[in-house]
Amino acid sequence: MNQTKKKRKKRIKKSTKKQIKLSLYIALAAILIIFIQAFITSESDKFSSKLSDAFQETVITLNFTATDYSQVGIISPNLKLSKIQEGYPKIDTKYDEIETYSGFHLSYNEKHEQANWVAYILTKRKVRNDKVDRTNNFRCDKNISSTSAELSDYKASGYDRGHLAPAADMHWSKKSMSESFLMSNMSPQEEAFNRGIWKELEGQIRDFAVENKRIYVITGPVFKQNKNPIGDNKVTVPGYYYKAVLDISPPAYKSIAFLLKNEKSDKDLESFAMSIDQLEEFSGIDFFYYVSDSTINQIEANFKISDWNF
Repeated sequence: MNQTKKKRKKRIKKSTKKQIKLSLYIALAAILIIFIQAFITSESDKFSSKLSDAFQETVITLNFTATDYSQVGIISPNLKLSKIQEGYPKIDTKYDEIETYSGFHLSYNEKHEQANWVAYILTKRKVRNDKVDRTNNFRCDKNISSTSAELSDYKASGYDRGHLAPAADMHWSKKSMSESFLMSNMSPQEEAFNRGIWKELEGQIRDFAVENKRIYVITGPVFKQNKNPIGDNKVTVPGYYYKAVLDISPPAYKSIAFLLKNEKSDKDLESFAMSIDQLEEFSGIDFFYYVSDSTINQIEANFKISDWNF
C-alpha cells in the first residue's frame, strides 16, 4: 500500500513539473509574439507602453501568481499608469497651477515661485536615447499666469538653479531638453547639494529606469525649515527636497522615496530612502492620488530597500 502511494505521488509530481514547464513555454512564446507585434505596430515611446500592456495581459491570461516568477513587488493586474496625468499627487494648497510639457508636467506655486512638484515617466529607452546635448537655455516660463521666477532672482544669490526634472533625463528629445531649462522647473539649491548628493540621486533614478524598464517619478521641494528668500520675486529657498518613484512595469509594482535636506552630504543614498507613506507624512503630499487601483496604498507602504539595486 505504501509503495502504491509513493508511485502515485511520483506520478503526480512528474505531471505537475510537466504542466509548469508547458505553462512557461506557452508564456515565453506568447511574450515573443506580443513583442514582435508591438515592435511592428508601434513607434517611439508608444512601443514601450504597448509592450508593457501586452505583457500584463499575458500574465493575466496565464493566471500567474506571486510564486510563479522572481519579480519583486505587489501584484496588480488592473493598475495601468501610461499617462503622466494619471499619477498626479494631491496637495493641500491654493497655489497649484498645472502646466504640461512634452517630457514632464508640473504644479507651479506662485507663493514660493517654483514648482510644488514635477512628474514624468522615465523609461529605459529614454535613458539610453542620448541624442540631444544639454542646452543651458535658462529662461522665464511665460506659460505661468503670473510668470515664473527670473534668472535675475538667482544672480549672486549663492544658490544654484537646481533642476527638478533633470536635464539629463530629457536627452531623448530636443523639445523636452529645452523645456527642462524653464525657470518653473528650477529651485534654489545649495551648490554642494545640487552638484553632489542630488546629482548622485538623479543618476541613481536613471539606473532604476534602466533596470526596471519604466518608472514614474515625482520630484519637488518641501517648504519646511526654509532659508531666506532670494531675488526681487522672493523665491523661497526650500529646506528639503524629495523624490517619489513608482516602478510601473507590470505585473508587479514597487515604490521607493527619498527625502534630503538642502545641504551638502557625504552619506550613502540608501540612508535617505523611505516608503512613500513616510514621505507623505513628512511632506503633506498625497502621492499617486488619482491612481484608481486599490493596491496603490499597499505599494506605497510596502518599501524594501533590497528591492532596489543601488
